[in-house]
Amino acid sequence: MTMSSKIRYALRALLELARNGDRKPASAKSISIKQDIPVAYLGQIFCVLGKAGLVKSMRGPGGGYMLGRLPSKITVGDITRAFEGHPVFSKCLTDDKCERIGKCVARDLWLDLSNKFEEILDEFSLEDALDKCK
Repeated sequence: MTMSSKIRYALRALLELARNGDRKPASAKSISIKQDIPVAYLGQIFCVLGKAGLVKSMRGPGGGYMLGRLPSKITVGDITRAFEGHPVFSKCLTDDKCERIGKCVARDLWLDLSNKFEEILDEFSLEDALDKCK
């Protein structure tokens, strides 16, 4: 399983905001430069993150982006769900028309794996990632 570029870039952008702290909003351009993320792509990413409540934006001079929550309250799971919903290891978990529902021995395993993976993603916060960078 590979995380999408949107999730990877979102994590980097959020870490940049977390480093910035509550000092002042950071512009998309400054984050784009520091994290080598195309500014237009970053705009799309911040739109999704804003809808999920992970960032807030301020308009006008001196405006930009800030975290929507404390770094300790934003997990990798939150970021992943903002873009892709809950992790699913097999399409059979989302296919209500599967003929094998109720008799498939592997379905419960895929469900357990998906749930465990989500639990692991929720164990790691932005604050944890910042601590690793120090």
